[in-house]
Amino acid sequence: MGAPVEQPSGPAEQPPGPAGQLPATSETAASSTGKTGIVVGVVLLVVAVGLAVPGAIFVAQNFVDQLALSPTMPAPGTRSLELAAGDYDLYEAEGPWVPPPLTLVVTGPTGAGVPVSVPSGAATITRGGTQYAAVAGFDAAVSGVYRLAVQAPPSAAPQRVIVAQSPVSLLRSSLGWAAAAFLGVAVGIAGIVVLIVSILRGDGERSRRARYGSRAEP
Repeated sequence: MGAPVEQPSGPAEQPPGPAGQLPATSETAASSTGKTGIVVGVVLLVVAVGLAVPGAIFVAQNFVDQLALSPTMPAPGTRSLELAAGDYDLYEAEGPWVPPPLTLVVTGPTGAGVPVSVPSGAATITRGGTQYAAVAGFDAAVSGVYRLAVQAPPSAAPQRVIVAQSPVSLLRSSLGWAAAAFLGVAVGIAGIVVLIVSILRGDGERSRRARYGSRAEP
């Protein structure tokens, strides 16, 4: 009897393909990686739209509402307003004339007086072609009904003034939606980068397969 034949313990080696041709497993892996990258990029873009669009719409709508729908009141005069918690400014119309000095007195929901201050910034609102400048401000600590009384000099002509949230308070109330919009933009940029890299990688793999395939032809 002859000596026993030793069987190989490892997996059988695959015979090499034609000269100059990429292995099939390499082509499959490259194709799968490219498709996965494209899917990830598309998913990121969808998530970006879902975050950025609602956030941007809410922030823009919030500012537009303040510019167009903020309540007005007579000056001199009084008015009770249902206000949400936040900082508010009193806006007086500007023009070629010198606007008369106005005095604002605010009473809170509990009947207690609310401190009134002079706005630190030069906040303005344009409505109906007229520009209004902030001349007084107060902090509504809680939501509720506030009574506003505007006093003017006896010689001042009656006018309408605007009561609106201050720009800082308005931005603070929209911070969550603004953050969502910025996050959506960042995710969208990441999705575009992933898509570009995946497409370029796929083009490169196709070019390599075409080049090696042409070399393998007799």
